[in-house]
Amino acid sequence: MVIPVPLPCGGVIVIGQETILYNGEDNVYLTISPNTMNKALFTCYASVDTNGQRFLLADDHGVLYMLVLDVDVKAPTPCVKDLKIESLGETTIAECLVYLDNGVLFVGSRFGDSQLVRLTSQPHAENNSFVQILQTFTNLAPIRDIAVMECDGQNQIITCSGAFKEGSLRIIRNGIGIDEAASVDIPGVKVCLRHNLLLICLF
Repeated sequence: MVIPVPLPCGGVIVIGQETILYNGEDNVYLTISPNTMNKALFTCYASVDTNGQRFLLADDHGVLYMLVLDVDVKAPTPCVKDLKIESLGETTIAECLVYLDNGVLFVGSRFGDSQLVRLTSQPHAENNSFVQILQTFTNLAPIRDIAVMECDGQNQIITCSGAFKEGSLRIIRNGIGIDEAASVDIPGVKVCLRHNLLLICLF
């Protein structure tokens, strides 16, 4: 995978399974082979900063990494002097990454459910992960097999969905689904009335 680095540093980053190489201007080469990569096959990336100093990388095992370019700002022209990479935690197996803002990242997957996650500054005590899952978006694909079963007089479809660590059995039923968009705790409400675009609550 090749990642372009925007100005003022410029250059390109080449991501391999065991090595990361930065090729800058004036034939500047930097190479690291960190143990955290563990022969990872990287699938996608997302830029965190507009100046291209931090990149998020995802591999085929669902591990999320942060790649940091250590820039020498005291030089006459800003240049990269070192590369650092750190494992942040596990997500769904990513097909695409979109960094939104304020540490929030969308992880799109074609092998399982997509996720909206938040990157934390401190790791969670229980799993030592910097990734907090905010929301999950259901994805039935890819469906490898389907079986139709009857339960309580109603036909249900059971699918073999996902792949690799995202593989699962899903049950699809006919009916009306209710998704909660928002919730506000207001104790003592007896009647709710709608007036134009207003909701009137009587206590």
